[in-house]
Amino acid sequence: MGQVITDLMIKTSYDYAKRVFHNQIELNHALNDIVALSGMYRGLALAYVSAFRSMIEGKVYKIAIKTEATNYFLVNIYRDYGVLCFSKALESVDLHIDYYKNNKGINLNKVKEIVENLKDKEVLV
Repeated sequence: MGQVITDLMIKTSYDYAKRVFHNQIELNHALNDIVALSGMYRGLALAYVSAFRSMIEGKVYKIAIKTEATNYFLVNIYRDYGVLCFSKALESVDLHIDYYKNNKGINLNKVKEIVENLKDKEVLV
């Protein structure tokens, strides 16, 4: 059975993913810190840091992250980076949804709902 992902793990991985992205900390050190501070498994921490980078760059990510994490990442990308990066992040999540549907036969309906809800919020677009 996989690890239960907590809010602390989501917030910690987001904070460190930003620092890695901006070259403020090396990936290895960031992963160590995420594990030490939140108890998140190292492999999962890597997946979350990678998903953040993919979102910022508007690229597909192929490892699922918790639905609540997707929402947290998208909302905070908007707050921290503005509309342009937010739009890229939405595109990235759409690509992730398509990847899961086309390659794994899995519909990520809750993730799709999050994307649609965030697109509809005037404050975010």
